Amino acid sequence: MANEMHPCTPIVSHIVLESAAKMPSSCWGTYRRVGVLRLRSPGSQPRYIRDTHAATVVRTYERLHVGTTDRDAYTAGLRAAVRLAAELDGRCI
Repeated sequence: MANEMHPCTPIVSHIVLESAAKMPSSCWGTYRRVGVLRLRSPGSQPRYIRDTHAATVVRTYERLHVGTTDRDAYTAGLRAAVRLAAELDGRCI
């Protein structure tokens, strides 16, 4: 019973993953990238955004600046990615 899913639990086939973005040394600050991935099999967990064995990339948000407020590019990109993943799965957020 511990491994069985509840009948009302939706099967998640899209996830959001983030990683550090590579930037030139002339850029100051922190930059991140966010990706929406479609899992190849339920329960698989990719380790990085381009992990082709575990997932297919649906969309990436590149070089998002991490600021000090909730109005920065990273937070906006992360919110958009979560919305897209929920929309693709047919879930409400």
